Amino acid sequence: MVPFLLLHSFSYMLGTAICFWCAGRFLLRQTKPLISPVLLIPLLGDGFVFAQALPFLEVPGGTGIRPMGWVFYMVSLAMGLTVFGLAYVAGQFRKQPNKALWAMGLVLSLLPLPLAMTSLRLMAALKGFELEP
Repeated sequence: MVPFLLLHSFSYMLGTAICFWCAGRFLLRQTKPLISPVLLIPLLGDGFVFAQALPFLEVPGGTGIRPMGWVFYMVSLAMGLTVFGLAYVAGQFRKQPNKALWAMGLVLSLLPLPLAMTSLRLMAALKGFELEP
């Protein structure tokens, strides 16, 4: 029972990970993909990082919060997604005929960490809560 109670605090993170993984699998299985995998993999990582800040919309305005645990997990997650995205895009260098598309994928692979911190500040600006040091 204890492992399930520990996973409860990460339920949103696990749920969105499953949703983004399923979306990626669905889009990559298409015979003619709508978007190149060189762009799709980094975009899914960026979308996943941004989605992790959405629960902050439930915080009442004007309250002071210290999301230290969230920041730790997001920095860890963003660093992991950056490394994974860079490794995937770098491996596609020879397979990708369009080098401009490859370069855009490379830039998108570098965005998870800045996007994580920017999304937290965006939620703070939208809801009006204060981030305490």
